[in-house]
Amino acid sequence: MIPYTIRNAEMTDLEAVARVHIASWRTTYGGLVETSWFDQMERNLDRRVQARRERLPRTDVHTLVMTSPGGLVVGFADVGPLDGEDPRFDGELYAVYLLKGWQGLGGGRALVQAGAAWLAQQGFRSMKVWVLRDNPSRMFYQRLGAEFVEHRPITIGTQTLAEEAYGWRQLNTFV
Repeated sequence: MIPYTIRNAEMTDLEAVARVHIASWRTTYGGLVETSWFDQMERNLDRRVQARRERLPRTDVHTLVMTSPGGLVVGFADVGPLDGEDPRFDGELYAVYLLKGWQGLGGGRALVQAGAAWLAQQGFRSMKVWVLRDNPSRMFYQRLGAEFVEHRPITIGTQTLAEEAYGWRQLNTFV
C-alpha cells in the first residue's frame, strides 16, 4: 500500500482541497452531470477557496485532508452537524473525495473513520451521508457499515438527479 497521511486541514491546504473537489467531481460524475457544471466549479474556484477559508476556523465543522508522501493534498473529508432534520442522525459526512489515482488504497475509509472519530469526540452519536444514486462508488458506504436511509431529488445546474442517504446510527460502533 502507498503511504498517505490523514491530518486536519490548514489554511495552506484550502486551494488544493477545492481543486481535489473539482477533479474528483469530473472523474466521478463525468457523463452524469453536465460538463458546464464542472466548468462553473472551476470558474468559481476563488469563491470556493474563500468559503473554505471562512469555514476553517469554525468549531462546529471540520475538514480533514489526505496527503501523499510528498505532502500534496490528494483527498479530503468534511464533517459537522446534520444539515437538515432527521431524528435518527445528528452528524453528517458532507463530503469525501479523493483524486482518482488515490482511490482504492484505503484512504477513503481512513478519511471517513477520522471524520466519524472527530464527530464522536464532539459528542455526536450518529452520521449520515448523501450521495448521488448513480455514483459508482456509493456502495463504499455500505461496505463501511452504513445502511440505506432514504432518497430525494437534487438539482445540480439544470439537471434533477436522484440522491441517496446512508447512515451509521451509532458512531461508537464505527470508530
